[in-house]
Amino acid sequence: MLSKNTEKYPNAQLAYNNRGCCYLRLANVASRKEEFFNKEYLAKAFQDFDRLIQINDGYRAAYHNRGLVRFYLKDYSGAVEDYSKALSKDTTNKGIYFDRATSRTEMGDHAGALEDFDLAIQHKIRLAEAFFNRGNTKRKINDLEGALADYNRAIGAKPDFLEAIQNRSLLHMVLKDYPSALKDLDRILELKPDDQVTIQNRKVIKALVDSLGGKAS
Repeated sequence: MLSKNTEKYPNAQLAYNNRGCCYLRLANVASRKEEFFNKEYLAKAFQDFDRLIQINDGYRAAYHNRGLVRFYLKDYSGAVEDYSKALSKDTTNKGIYFDRATSRTEMGDHAGALEDFDLAIQHKIRLAEAFFNRGNTKRKINDLEGALADYNRAIGAKPDFLEAIQNRSLLHMVLKDYPSALKDLDRILELKPDDQVTIQNRKVIKALVDSLGGKAS
């Protein structure tokens, strides 16, 4: 139906946007199976959002959606450009801050990413993920205490956040807080009992804790 709409009414803006969104969803599903389907659907989504922008540069969702496509295509600078354009056209969509932060992280623009994650957190956008990703960014710039605080906040917002617990356990090891690392490893095994890497890590950290009499060095 959407294809017929765009053929009969080439300037049908809603049809282009909806079909582009459908292709984007299909790309996300297909990417779990075969990579070429991902690229095929992403290319179709890009065409629809690009055409929509040509028809109506002020269409509120078009730049954001095209930015998402560019992100999945690993065109991070293009995604940031589209997200920034989207924000200039729709200041109410605060979720764009999170998406732009993620692209800036991939580009190595840690300062820009931190600014956007701060804004996402300020507007309570995907709080657990925002704290987690901001923590990862802080870790990359060697702000280890800041990263630890953000992992704590991420896990506070989502107690079963496995990736955050894993990253916090590694950070505890780096900071030589072995008892805390051991607690995190125990929690990981509660969530993922057959994780062999964690099982081995736990043995090593348990031995360290025992050798220190249960105290961190």
